[in-house]
Amino acid sequence: MSDLETHWLQLASPEWSEKKLSDLPGVDNVTYGIVEPGPYCAGGVPLLQAGGIADGRLRAEPQLRITTRIHEMHHRTWLSSGDVVLVVVGRFGEAAVVDREHSGWNAARSVGVVKINEAGHAHRIGQWIRFWLRTPHVREWCESRMTKAAQSTLGIRVLRQLPVPLPPRAVRERILDRLEVIDQKIAVNDRIAVTAVELADARFRDLRESGLGYAISRCGEVADIGGAVTDVSAYRVSRQLPAVAHVAPQEILQSSLPYLVGLTSRTAVDPAGLDGVPGLLVATKPGVMKVLRTMVPAVPKRGAIAVRPRTEEDGLWLLHELRTRGESLLAQDRRRQTRELSRAAFSSISVIWPDADVREDFGRVVGPLHRRAVAAMEENHVLATLAETTVHEMKAAGTRSLRS
Repeated sequence: MSDLETHWLQLASPEWSEKKLSDLPGVDNVTYGIVEPGPYCAGGVPLLQAGGIADGRLRAEPQLRITTRIHEMHHRTWLSSGDVVLVVVGRFGEAAVVDREHSGWNAARSVGVVKINEAGHAHRIGQWIRFWLRTPHVREWCESRMTKAAQSTLGIRVLRQLPVPLPPRAVRERILDRLEVIDQKIAVNDRIAVTAVELADARFRDLRESGLGYAISRCGEVADIGGAVTDVSAYRVSRQLPAVAHVAPQEILQSSLPYLVGLTSRTAVDPAGLDGVPGLLVATKPGVMKVLRTMVPAVPKRGAIAVRPRTEEDGLWLLHELRTRGESLLAQDRRRQTRELSRAAFSSISVIWPDADVREDFGRVVGPLHRRAVAAMEENHVLATLAETTVHEMKAAGTRSLRS
């Protein structure tokens, strides 16, 4: 038994119980959002979609707005401060508590809504549910019960049956206090990372706007461009790497910061990256280009592109060139009709490419900013693991209490 599990077991008592999600005190209803929201309505009611829930928080800006008529037809999913929202289509495990900024929104079909009443607010039931939903135990429970269609979907009837451990209120408060401290630190680190990237972007824009006579080169001339790798194990053996993250285009497109730090492949990592120089992974969709700097060994799945700069300074310049000019770079290939850019088409894209001394000076300035951002994200990865371990050990202690 671990020290952490022993600690939670000391807090556990015969008063622990286990209830279905829909039967928790303070929960009024468990439902899902609007199936047919209609077209975008400028000035309409904001609609929360699955993509708007990430890292335990909600995006500030809605991806879709609906008419007032549609909104009023779906009163059961009007979001109120304190409600819990979670992704139930495609990816599961992302959940958040609705704040004042998002109160009054509605929800899409891809979002499950747990309506919390006033009594639940007083007992912080929403926060307890959110932390419980993020645990590996719950993800496994839900994934084993998802329907396997074009996109895996968790039925609301199934979700209502989700077993949730419920310790006495005093114990729950102590656990929530500790978990919320972790969340607060994660939020601080997020802000540090975002600010560091914004400063690096600003430095790049200053150089681009003030630079006269910068050369024009093609991506294929300044870096090695690679396509998808289907056999990761063979790639790992050939490169003599301990583990490789296999990254899908959607994971790149959904990333809020330009780094691959955590592993999507759930394998061990080599922080040095591939060949000692961080590479880039690029994914596109019509009008959008996203790029990640690989801080772990990584190869792309079909639809993504691997970019291998010759030096770290080259990689930093190219990262910002693709970040700030992605849309205009895509416009160079006006004949492209597919959803993603091909390796050959990407290689032919023209980029601004100053002399080596300019790129090296830029790298010296922004390199520390990127390292600080990555350090904050790596710390968040550790903190998220700590939070998951805390809830897992709490669950184990509660289970022992229920059996005693």
